[in-house]
Amino acid sequence: MNVKKSTKIIKIILKTLWWVLVVAIALILIRVLSAKMKGKVPEIFGYSIIHIITESMEDEIPAGSYILIKSCDAADLKNGDIICFYSEDPIIYGFPNTHRIVEEPIVTENGLEFVTKGDNNLIADAQKVKEDKIVGVFVRKMNFVTGIFEAFSGKGLMLVMIIMQLLVVGMIVYSAISKAKNGSEEPTADGNAVSNRTDGEPPKDKEKQKTDG
Repeated sequence: MNVKKSTKIIKIILKTLWWVLVVAIALILIRVLSAKMKGKVPEIFGYSIIHIITESMEDEIPAGSYILIKSCDAADLKNGDIICFYSEDPIIYGFPNTHRIVEEPIVTENGLEFVTKGDNNLIADAQKVKEDKIVGVFVRKMNFVTGIFEAFSGKGLMLVMIIMQLLVVGMIVYSAISKAKNGSEEPTADGNAVSNRTDGEPPKDKEKQKTDG
């Protein structure tokens, strides 16, 4: 296998990987935006990232933290687990809330229910959590993600997101132009590429023509 052929194969592989990455990012963005429009927590491959905005779970989870949540079976939950769920509290009804299970699961005709409480709250939540309202169970704090959002909060974060989107668009346009440019060249019998000329100019001879003295 010669060097040119190896280089061509590598380029094809890299382009394929690039487009797979672009499509994957696009699908993830569509999934996230769709969930946001429906007022749901975006979930990718069974995991979600939740932003904690209150102090109810301090000191375990400080306000402002980002945490990783994993979807789970309600039957696997136990006393002491931290869960994220859609609240039925009239003040924050329908919004995701993250509290700790403080009692053993309660079996009802409609499934399991859980008594929850914020670690920093004095009393348990008034409304029990139904199993169909559970988003997932707490896995860990995302300190790295929290640090990024703190460093680029507000307008700074928006600027970074815009720049990232522009970079992605720029790379897509560059790939399209490169592909079109490569497609405008036709290989000759000896394997060399010759550009298609549309200006009517005749090709120049490789050797300088001799003229009479």
